[in-house]
Amino acid sequence: MTIKTKRVIKENVIGYLLITPLLISLVIFTIYPLLLALFQSFFKDFTVKRHTVYDWSTFGFANYAKAFKDPTFWDSLKLTLIYTFVSVPFSMVLSFIVAYFLSKDFKGAKIFRVLYYLPCVIPGIVSAIIYKYIYINR
Repeated sequence: MTIKTKRVIKENVIGYLLITPLLISLVIFTIYPLLLALFQSFFKDFTVKRHTVYDWSTFGFANYAKAFKDPTFWDSLKLTLIYTFVSVPFSMVLSFIVAYFLSKDFKGAKIFRVLYYLPCVIPGIVSAIIYKYIYINR
């Protein structure tokens, strides 16, 4: 093994060690609950208790069959798809327009940038003022 190969392996190991906490939290707080909810959705009646025992006699696709027959499900799905296909392109176009104006120099560009970033700055300023009054010696 050459010195360059050892250095590359060492850098990869360091990188993997640095992302390990993220991967652990992703599994614990996202992937595990998602898979558990998917698993539990196959049971007809499911209640969450401290020590859950699954009634395998109610396991099946009954919940999905019931949902697919329900007109409210289809109305909700239709509204969700409409919202998604309207809001995502609109927000992307609006974001590109704002990014374009933030990157260009034109008359009033500095005012536009200040007004754009002001909502990010105000909470910090307000917190500083509040803590100043909380901890002031009177």
